[in-house]
Amino acid sequence: MLALAHRPQVVILDDPALGLDPIMRKEFNRDLITHLQGEGRTVLYSSHLLYEVEPIADQIAILDKGRIVVQTQTDALRSKVKKIVMDEQSYAALPGTLARLDVQQDGPRIAVTVSDASWVIDRLRQARATFDVVDLNLDEIFEAYVIGRPTTQSSTMQSEKVAV
Repeated sequence: MLALAHRPQVVILDDPALGLDPIMRKEFNRDLITHLQGEGRTVLYSSHLLYEVEPIADQIAILDKGRIVVQTQTDALRSKVKKIVMDEQSYAALPGTLARLDVQQDGPRIAVTVSDASWVIDRLRQARATFDVVDLNLDEIFEAYVIGRPTTQSSTMQSEKVAV
């Protein structure tokens, strides 16, 4: 806390609640971040525990191999990145330029995680396709960007990962 005594405009926190029990971590994060944000300070918060970051972050940056692959407002990221589950025929009808982050085949259905969900949903509705939309949390979004597989083993599905 001495580091905050001189009231810096930018505060960099690297897993600041590491070692605290889950209840104290939540209280620490909520109270400290609320206090700092209330004073108009910028807080850069680094953590691998995204469920802790999700309720307090205004902006999210996802890093992969030392580079930022996406940076945007937290709510915007959650609204743009979705998992869409559909049949193979609907999937095959999607444009090849679609920004696929992850593709998983589960029997006759395909789950594709996309970074432009509203556009994909509009295309599927125009094609009168049957599909389900699954909201993702930050952990799932992070996984899609960093370890997602934009293609499946099926030879009928060809796609490339598009840099975001």
